Amino acid sequence: DEMIKQIDISQIPIVDEELAKKQADKKIGEDIALGSRVELGKPSIQEVNGELLFVAPLEHSSPLKWWANRTTPGYITVSASNPNKVNYVTEIDGEKIQIRYQTSAILGKDLKRYIREHGYRNVGLTEYTFELNDEGRPYWVVTTYENQILWGCPEATGVVIVDAQTGEINWYPCEGVPKWVDIVQPEEFVDEQINNWGEYVRGWWNPADTDKIKKTDRTIPVFVEDDCYYFTGMTSVGKDDSCVGFIMVNTRNKKAVMSYMSGATEDAAMKSAEGLVQNFGYEATEPTPININGIPSYVVPLKDTEKLIKSCAIVNVTDYSIAVNGNTLEE
Repeated sequence: DEMIKQIDISQIPIVDEELAKKQADKKIGEDIALGSRVELGKPSIQEVNGELLFVAPLEHSSPLKWWANRTTPGYITVSASNPNKVNYVTEIDGEKIQIRYQTSAILGKDLKRYIREHGYRNVGLTEYTFELNDEGRPYWVVTTYENQILWGCPEATGVVIVDAQTGEINWYPCEGVPKWVDIVQPEEFVDEQINNWGEYVRGWWNPADTDKIKKTDRTIPVFVEDDCYYFTGMTSVGKDDSCVGFIMVNTRNKKAVMSYMSGATEDAAMKSAEGLVQNFGYEATEPTPININGIPSYVVPLKDTEKLIKSCAIVNVTDYSIAVNGNTLEE
């Protein structure tokens, strides 16, 4: 209950990045003129005014398209809880959106080059994320970092925020990042530090692997009361389908909490969900941890060969033989 609060079932995310991209691409295809000049950028999940959305910028499909157009007209959002809720946003408060700075632009409008040329030439930069503020205005959020030991052990120091339209640049330390920014700590940094913690639990000399644990292969973004967390199971060094506990790490301040609790790994839960619909051949996607009356559970969307959600399963974390499925979450 402390780690994951109970939320309205209608707000539980069932859409993954693959499906979000498919739905957004379909939206672009509805406009022939638009599809001929732009392509979809990488979708990123984020919370905008209390709603979980995948947000993807429209980017230039080639250098020639950039040369001819110089800007792209907006972005696309896909609801994380409803794959049919897709919006193509072209203006804010009557003002048309013109995205000038992006990773697919060239010369002075190339995002990486633009940041380097404006005072960040010797600063570590990573995690280029397209995010919206509460008014829906588009920005690029880029994490700055320093290596703690020679060329390794990177630690985030803050973020560079670039207005995707005007190019205005501001840097914020980790403790002063605007509230609407969801990702400050890169997932790869957090994964490495969790694994280091499990690897060196008894110090660097531990040939017997005593008490060593490691994270599972999946790191899942979870939103709890306006905060975003990385969620991952922790398992023993040997290969098995059980966890010894679960870690949640705040994506902004890196505060970590671990719950020591035996249960199923994310992959084990996916296999359990697939077993419920094996006659249909549906494929499980990445599960989301939820709280059902104090019982830790996974929601596992099940997709057909066209990658469309056809069913949803709920799997008990502590005993993954307890699992149910329905055509909808409500069912």
